[in-house]
Amino acid sequence: MGYDQVGRRAAIRAGELERLRNGRFAVPGTADDLTRAVRLGGKVTCTSGLRLLGLWTMPDALLHVSVKVNAARLRSPDDRRASWVAGEHPDVRLHWNGLQASSHPDSPIDDLMPALAHHIVCAGRESAVVTIDSALNSTVGGVPLATVEQLAVLLSGLPVRRGDHIRTGRLSRRGLTVTLD
Repeated sequence: MGYDQVGRRAAIRAGELERLRNGRFAVPGTADDLTRAVRLGGKVTCTSGLRLLGLWTMPDALLHVSVKVNAARLRSPDDRRASWVAGEHPDVRLHWNGLQASSHPDSPIDDLMPALAHHIVCAGRESAVVTIDSALNSTVGGVPLATVEQLAVLLSGLPVRRGDHIRTGRLSRRGLTVTLD
């Protein structure tokens, strides 16, 4: 946006800009999931992020937010002045990001692969397979969002105890081994 400090203050007073956290702002009309995740101190991920990226997901009313594994000073997703209190926001699921895949640090939403990794670990097996299938069959400008090779690398890097439910099965015809245990 290119606001200097004086311009930023004027834009906030005029309602043209909202301060979400120190150094993080949003314009009116920004998706509620994005503003809530940034205000909390993380980024939209998992089912919430995949839906924003245009993938098909099974219904899930939770806001999934990825935070750094060593995150501190988390805030309420609804009030930047209030601290995060565990259990106070049952509509928010935190993902303490210890996964191998990562996104640009300033983005309010996880990239496809980190969001998909969180989804595979978090969601039920049927939901994970449906979303993997959507990723394999979705394109932007004729370019696939995800390839079998990318997904194979992603699956191999997931924690075994959580990612075991996805190894072989329905997508094997595409060259990706997926199991529904």
